[in-house]
Amino acid sequence: IEITKDYFENMINMCDDRKALILDEDTLGYVSMNYSRSNLLEKNVYFFDVIDRKGTEKLKHLSAIFFVRNTPDNYTKIKEELANPLFSKYYLVFANTIEDQKLREFADCDKYNLVLKVVELYCDYYAINRDLFSLNINT
Repeated sequence: IEITKDYFENMINMCDDRKALILDEDTLGYVSMNYSRSNLLEKNVYFFDVIDRKGTEKLKHLSAIFFVRNTPDNYTKIKEELANPLFSKYYLVFANTIEDQKLREFADCDKYNLVLKVVELYCDYYAINRDLFSLNINT
């Protein structure tokens, strides 16, 4: 649990501004096992949303941290977001290794140069307690 908390702490602290945290269904679970909304508010995270339900209201006073799994659907949604940005800055955090080709595609979509950092955060599991984790794979 401590390792995942450290990972998330580093992710949230990569930006000093007021933040929006955009997650997918899986990463929402990863984060919520370690942080409550109150904990995130203390770290200047004022807006939370899931990438599938993200609205269209421009929030230029916030910097966005996208923490998502590496899926084709998430890649498409991020590229759409970068083509029509709702936030002032972007920090893209992926739950595993990202291919170079995908980075090039994001760069091509980032016409306004708003992506400040892309990070691979190897944390695609649920930390249940210090001796137990789940990959959430159906068998």
